[in-house]
Amino acid sequence: MTFWTRPQMVVSIVLRFLRGKKIIYSMGRMLFPNPLVTNPVLSSVMQIPKMRQQLTNAFGKVFITITADTENRWIHTNWVGYLTQENVKAGALAYTNAVKEYGYSCVLNDTSEVLGSWDHSLEWVIDEWSIQAAAAGIKHFALITTPESFAGATASNFSSNNKAFEVRVFANETTAKAWLLQHSI
Repeated sequence: MTFWTRPQMVVSIVLRFLRGKKIIYSMGRMLFPNPLVTNPVLSSVMQIPKMRQQLTNAFGKVFITITADTENRWIHTNWVGYLTQENVKAGALAYTNAVKEYGYSCVLNDTSEVLGSWDHSLEWVIDEWSIQAAAAGIKHFALITTPESFAGATASNFSSNNKAFEVRVFANETTAKAWLLQHSI
């Protein structure tokens, strides 16, 4: 029988799997199964400064990191490598859930490390996901991409065809953050 060590005032619990070990996060505190942590005081003082989630592909490589930036009140995503249609769907839905959970309206979406195009998912992103994302609360979407790349061309197509929320495409993080700060705080 497994008992959980629990800090005071647990409000909501999100179950995540990290490297195959079950870990439970709860409103900035981490709960541990008793076999891993024997001191209940230790578990109540370990703070998680930001929500962070990583999704991996079939080869175990991270293809997206999702972070809730509580200081700037936006969800920050960082996409990496070659993306399959399944990767795009899983990543987009994961950060849409984070937007809804945190109640934010802004996304800083960094695709500058994406290799190749994600045209295979563009129709789904525009026709289905963008409507779900707007319903979850997204209003301002800063898209960072590498100009004159296949991913950059797809980002430009997404920006010009999306009507569900405001999208701006940027070549660097500094200008993207400056624009997003006008809307997030």
